[in-house]
Amino acid sequence: MTGPRRSSFRANQVTYAAVGVTQDPDVLRFPPVGFHARRNERRIGSGPDRFAAASADLLNGAFFERAGLDAMTAQGERLSVEALRLESPTVRLANVWWPMNVVRDFRVIYAVREERRVAFALGTLTEWPLSGEESFVVEWREDDTVWSQVTTVTQLNSHWSIKLIAPLVRLREHLLRIRYTRALNPVKSAT
Repeated sequence: MTGPRRSSFRANQVTYAAVGVTQDPDVLRFPPVGFHARRNERRIGSGPDRFAAASADLLNGAFFERAGLDAMTAQGERLSVEALRLESPTVRLANVWWPMNVVRDFRVIYAVREERRVAFALGTLTEWPLSGEESFVVEWREDDTVWSQVTTVTQLNSHWSIKLIAPLVRLREHLLRIRYTRALNPVKSAT
């Protein structure tokens, strides 16, 4: 007897070609053609304790909840460090396009855990209304300050209805970046 069939590779492909683009240090100046690259960062404290707390919140998805989203694996389990270490896991986010309770799946593109930097990036698996990549970073800098950073590199879907609401889509994306950077502060709420 065989186990459950694996989903096809094609069903789990991201919707953009520049996979890993958020790792490029020049992406804000030179995004891929047709893409918008934006970054928000916020000082969230200083010292090793703040870095450890913010890193834990980043890797277990707690910051998503503080930003008003529900985050889980595609199997409905809570997001965790172990889930991010799996090869190409899927992260499911609900309430991304509030007030509509829209659920979207994203592929974990990379996860980095270094002495002074923890990060991961999500890539879109569906094109509606945006496709692209979003990275989430907690960094403990040489001056002992700890920063949260969110970078988005996205393009709008070419459907006419999305073009009509493009400014609202970009505004929502901007507001989410702000909420994420605030939510990565393990002491304060994102509200």
